[in-house]
Amino acid sequence: MSQQINVNIRMDKDLKESADVLFNSMGLNMTTAINTFVRQCLREESIPFQIKPYNDYRAKIESSLSQAKEGKLVSFNLDELEALEDMDIEKARGFLEARRKEASL
Repeated sequence: MSQQINVNIRMDKDLKESADVLFNSMGLNMTTAINTFVRQCLREESIPFQIKPYNDYRAKIESSLSQAKEGKLVSFNLDELEALEDMDIEKARGFLEARRKEASL
């Protein structure tokens, strides 16, 4: 049997509590979940998911800003968003299409 050691990590309190809820819903505790993650990393010889740097979002933001400068974005006020929420899907599509046409004029 392999020797076990304790590993201490620092984590935001809210993050830990959310993780505990998630792992418990899957029948795991934090120790088992972290051990599973480490084993998977070793098995794949990498982190088993893609980590994207924040600058990936920069391109999306720059694209949105360009569209705004070109007048291609449609904006809504809070009342309009709340009204959209209450509309059936066909009425909402019609409303959105009308707003797009207005924005392109």
